[in-house]
Amino acid sequence: MYTAFKFKLMSLTKLTGYSRSDIEVLRGLFCANEAIDLSDLVRIGYLNVAPEEYGPEVPIIIDYIRGYYARVINLQSDTQIEQAGLLLMALISLKQRFEARPELHERLEWQRVREALINNPKALESIAKMEVAGHEPNVYNFDDDGFDVGTCSPESPMSGSNCVYDAQTVVPLRENYPDEICNGSAVEMAKAMGIGLMSPAQYRDVLQSKGKFDMQMWSWLLTDEATREAGDALDGYRRGTVVYVFQFVADDHRGYRAWRGSLRVLWA
Repeated sequence: MYTAFKFKLMSLTKLTGYSRSDIEVLRGLFCANEAIDLSDLVRIGYLNVAPEEYGPEVPIIIDYIRGYYARVINLQSDTQIEQAGLLLMALISLKQRFEARPELHERLEWQRVREALINNPKALESIAKMEVAGHEPNVYNFDDDGFDVGTCSPESPMSGSNCVYDAQTVVPLRENYPDEICNGSAVEMAKAMGIGLMSPAQYRDVLQSKGKFDMQMWSWLLTDEATREAGDALDGYRRGTVVYVFQFVADDHRGYRAWRGSLRVLWA
C-alpha cells in the first residue's frame, strides 16, 4: 500500500503543481499511519475513482487545514476524516455542476469561486450540507461583492418535503394533529445548514429566469414579517411559462411542499 501511495504522490505532484511537501501534508490529513494512502477515502465512501483523477481539486484540503483546522495538522478521528471527505466532495461536485450549467452564471470563472471558498470554509461546510440533502447547490447569481449558491435541483429536494414554514407553526401542528406527517420547518432546516431561504426576488427574477424549476413541487421562500404576522408565508412554483409566488397558510405541510435555500459568499 505504501508503494501505491508513492506512485499516487508522484502523480498528484505532477498533475497539480503542488510541491511534494504539500502532498505529504495531504497524506497527513487522512491518515495517522504513514503506510495508509489516499485510497482510504474510497474505503470510507467519498471517492469512487482514483484520487489523482481529480487533479487540482484533491489538495484543496491542504488549504483548508492551514486555516480552519490549523490546530489539528493530522486528522486522526473518523469524524475529522469524514468532515474532510465531505468538504472535498462538495467542492468537486460544485465544480462539476458549475461547469455543466453555465447558463446559471454566464461570464463567471470557476477559479474566482474556488478561491472565495478556500478562504471561507464555513461556506464550504454549508454547501456540503446542501449537497448531502439533495439541493444540488450551484452558483446562480453574482455581482461585484460576491455570489449566491442556491438550491438548483429541478424540484426542491424531497429531504425537505412535508415541512411547514417555521418553528412557531410546528408545535401547534404536532399538538393538534399528532398523526400528521411533518418533517419540521423550512426556516430551521435552512439554519441547520448555515444558509437562508431563497428570497422571492431571487427565486422569480433570477433563478427561474435561467431555467425551469418546481414544475411539480412548491417551495417555501423567505417571507416578510407582515405576511408572517397574518399567519401566512410565501411559496413559489412554475406552471408552464408562468412563475408564481403566492401567500399561503404557513402550516401547510403536504408532501409536494419543500423549500429552496441560498447562501451569500463574498469574494476573497
